[in-house]
Amino acid sequence: MTEDNGFGGALRAARLAAGMSQSELGEPTFSRSYISLVESGNRAPSREIVEHVADKLGMSVDDVQAWALASGKRGDARAAVLQSEALSLLTTHTFEGAVKAASDLRDFALEADRLDLWWTAALMDLTLRIENDQAEDVIEQVRALAGHWFTRQSAVLTGRVRTVLAVALRVSGDLDASAKEAHAAVLAFQAHPTWRATGIAGLTALVSALGQQHRYSDASSWAQDLAKGAADAPNRLEAGNAYWALANLALATGDPHAGLSYYDQAIAAIDPDGHLRRWGRVHRAAADFRLKAGVDLEAVPSLLDKAATAFSLSSAASDHVELALVRGKHACAVEDWATARTQLEQVVRDGHLLAASEQADAHHHLGAALSELGEHKEAAEHLQESVRLLVRIGQAAPSTQP
Repeated sequence: MTEDNGFGGALRAARLAAGMSQSELGEPTFSRSYISLVESGNRAPSREIVEHVADKLGMSVDDVQAWALASGKRGDARAAVLQSEALSLLTTHTFEGAVKAASDLRDFALEADRLDLWWTAALMDLTLRIENDQAEDVIEQVRALAGHWFTRQSAVLTGRVRTVLAVALRVSGDLDASAKEAHAAVLAFQAHPTWRATGIAGLTALVSALGQQHRYSDASSWAQDLAKGAADAPNRLEAGNAYWALANLALATGDPHAGLSYYDQAIAAIDPDGHLRRWGRVHRAAADFRLKAGVDLEAVPSLLDKAATAFSLSSAASDHVELALVRGKHACAVEDWATARTQLEQVVRDGHLLAASEQADAHHHLGAALSELGEHKEAAEHLQESVRLLVRIGQAAPSTQP
């Protein structure tokens, strides 16, 4: 199934008129295969590709953007405005506004009898809700969309929905179901000739879910495909997410130096102007990685400061709690026990916003800090709670020292 929006044909004609190959048009940001996907209608034009094409062809952004509105379908201009509004609001972390814009797009699509727009709006709405810490609330809705007859018309559409379902399940803590859905998504994408790039989000979800289940051999078996997909990714965000997953796998399999390299690539790939929250989260994760691996600790404060700057605009409470957790762990690493206690007590109070493994991490490090401060009874309680949580989720308990 292709997107009949007129953009692909106009792009191909303009490229040929300029005497450019697909590779030349895409350099240095987009791959040849991604330009091919856009020209064939298998990828809708994003803001990034519109601006890139305008620059490469010496045209105005408005002229290039007009190609997407040239198909003659009723309401395309209004739909483009609503999609842009939703994405703009998401970029500035106005999640409630972004969800409303996606809902408006869905309502408009129904009025205009545009099933393709309705489907896009429905998937956008569900993705936004997951991003806004509402994963558990939307799982059944994503399942319903996966079973919709329109989704089943295309392997790529099936892969996209099952990828979103895999992410929702993983965030909700159902790792087994997440891995199964991610695997199904990857199998669906494999029907496409450029499946590694087209299905990079599915590959990322699969490697992440398998890694969190400690199925490192299974995760590693997909790592090469994920690395190839990242190098040929359709956009910077998906490339950054892929490198992030590869970094975590590298740590788990005992290669922290490869992990550092992957985190550097993830940070370089994710654009703070378009995805500030994700940019902040990858800096926080890169700091946490260094603490877990015990390498390059001098870079941790700078990484956390950048994450804090990004999260200052975020309305997601979990961002601030996760940041406080890593700050507390860093304070333990530098033996600033009083600061560690302050940070980690806040994290424990808001522990319901964290995954069980992160709650266990917070209790473990708070217990260590309290022990150093001479409060041994309270320290023992937190260390015991850490062990209880780890046993509940099937992980081995850490040593008593962070």
